Amino acid sequence: MELKCINQCKTFFPQTRTAPDRRCSGVEKRASTIHREYVKKARDADAKYNHHDPSGGPGPVGRRLEEFGQIKALVTGPRAECSADLHSLVSSVADTAAERSWRRVGARNPKEAKAIISDRFFRTIGLNAIRENAAQMRFALGISLSDGRAAASRRRNGRRMFESMQEEYQSRYGCGPYPSRGD
Repeated sequence: MELKCINQCKTFFPQTRTAPDRRCSGVEKRASTIHREYVKKARDADAKYNHHDPSGGPGPVGRRLEEFGQIKALVTGPRAECSADLHSLVSSVADTAAERSWRRVGARNPKEAKAIISDRFFRTIGLNAIRENAAQMRFALGISLSDGRAAASRRRNGRRMFESMQEEYQSRYGCGPYPSRGD
């Protein structure tokens, strides 16, 4: 699995009339390139370190990569959207968690628990994706404005705001996919 976070850029979110911006289109576009990138990196590593000719098939690194199968692309976007592989992962984790602890979650059955748990997972993933995207934009803004003192001040304010938002989130939703037990 590979985790990637993308931002609002022309590469993944073209603003032309010929390529309309569909929901999750940028995330899926990025996700579709990840496996090919790993195959290319394995081929390059075999050529550089194992002196392997790629025309003869995969080398030792490439064969080892093939043993893992398709690389799962866990991608989040600037609008808290997630790739299909990330949705699949959350769904399977929520299935397992629901089967094991549906009573502790306060659900009537595992199916209801899965809905509760996956909602909490997606909320947490989405909020973190948006926060990190904003932090990256703030960082880039500080670099482009090249005002060190102002950038440091923005980082401090951002850190304080993040801590405040984190405390508010924890007090409202608890500390994970399960309700707080008053620990």
